[in-house]
Amino acid sequence: MLEPLRMIPGPLFLLILVGLTGLGIYFHFYRPWWPGRANPDRGMSLTPYELAYLARGRRGVIETALATADADGLIEVDAETKLAIPLPDACPDDRVLAELLRELTLLGGSLRGLKLSSSVHAVRRSLTQCGLLDGASAGRVALRGFAIFGTLEGLALAKLFLGLHLGKPVTFLFLLALVILAFLGLSLWAQGRRGFPTLAGRRCLNDRRHALESLLFDHQAARTQPGPRAVMTAVFGFHEISTSLWGAAIPLAGIAIAASPLWLNPHAPAQSPPSGSGSGGESSSTSSDSGCGGGSSDSGCGGGSSGGDSGCGGGGGGCGGCGGGGD
Repeated sequence: MLEPLRMIPGPLFLLILVGLTGLGIYFHFYRPWWPGRANPDRGMSLTPYELAYLARGRRGVIETALATADADGLIEVDAETKLAIPLPDACPDDRVLAELLRELTLLGGSLRGLKLSSSVHAVRRSLTQCGLLDGASAGRVALRGFAIFGTLEGLALAKLFLGLHLGKPVTFLFLLALVILAFLGLSLWAQGRRGFPTLAGRRCLNDRRHALESLLFDHQAARTQPGPRAVMTAVFGFHEISTSLWGAAIPLAGIAIAASPLWLNPHAPAQSPPSGSGSGGESSSTSSDSGCGGGSSDSGCGGGSSGGDSGCGGGGGGCGGCGGGGD
């Protein structure tokens, strides 16, 4: 059974395995065979919440909701206690903001433990319907990762066993086997929880990022334009915002990073919503947020750069904010 591996010289086998591992990483984590159905120019009409999910998953949606609530004067942030207290008369129409205020109230203003499960689920569903996010289940993603990296790991271990049996040096092969094992674990755990942006989704996000990069270093815009704060947070995130000129305009970014382990690790995987949160449960949950009704966002994710008027939490009606009705 190991005879074919015995016939391949060690250095040549290492080169082949490195090449196959690179292809496995490319095809599993980027999957060029799933281009998505969205047009390239739809990236400019995505809502901040949708952009945030494409960029950083659940953490991005929470960051954007916090930045929007702060810009709209819905919360009062204390830099010393690192608490974000909803104002008593705050009653937004945006479902995402309504859910945020409800959770902040339940948590006593703490930034720890924020989930926004219903809103995140709605945004993810909208992006999937648009063809900007791969709709494969976590189980299918895990199965694909296991098929690719499990096979490569099996080959590496078989050659490693053969090398040890024949007394050959196997240091580099052992290290490569550890690398493949790490990618196997990553494919089974992190990415399967969040979902993959398709090629169209990554193109939309990159187009918006390129369009906004000049603002990231614009002193005047950072001081005088509160409108772009939501979309800037959605695209760049609290970590990048806190170290840029926009750090002073969005002080909540630095406070959140210091307050919650969710932001202490910028590469922490975004978790998917509970399997029981279907569309029906999501509607009943979000519509009762803070007693505000929250249903006015059903008119669609109308794609402006301001997060306050985006009804992306609704997620209904086909494509939501992906450019106006994909179905």
